[in-house]
Amino acid sequence: GAEPLARLLREWNFERFDAHPGYGRVDADSVPRWDQLGSGVKGRLLGWGDRNGRYGSVERQAPQLASFGRCSRIDSWSCDIQDVVGISNSKSPLRDFSSLDSMIETNRPDWLGDLSEERVCELLAYDEVKLGRPGASDHLSLNLCDGRIMLVNDGGSHHFAAARYVAARIQRNTPITGALRVYEIDEFEGAP
Repeated sequence: GAEPLARLLREWNFERFDAHPGYGRVDADSVPRWDQLGSGVKGRLLGWGDRNGRYGSVERQAPQLASFGRCSRIDSWSCDIQDVVGISNSKSPLRDFSSLDSMIETNRPDWLGDLSEERVCELLAYDEVKLGRPGASDHLSLNLCDGRIMLVNDGGSHHFAAARYVAARIQRNTPITGALRVYEIDEFEGAP
């Protein structure tokens, strides 16, 4: 989890640190990528805090952060459509929504009149909903520090969200299958 990292950053006086700043939003970009922390600059952390009595940029070296994150890939993984709580791309401003249901109720309420199994299948068959299709870049993402499953998609966000919405209302289990990327970090204790 992120607690050892949070403790380290507090000890170094990095201010305004929140391990889960986007929790409660549906945009996949709101999930902090702690697995990438320090990887681009060989363990160098940049932040804001007290610098000689003034508020300013603060830099700390943490060599153990240079490569402590990893990504595991599972080519074919299944879950229920309700397990997916966010997406990466949409024509809608994702940062404005706390759930996929609220996004679809706001932007496409006219799509929600037909509550049937056929409607769920029709929405998921839309050509831009590509999860699980051969050669598609769409995949599922799970960052273990965050715990939420996100759909990393190129398109079809409203169709996917509407299918999820309708499936929930008719209480239909709707398994989805696709590639899964799991991002995680190593636990570590204390400051370097």
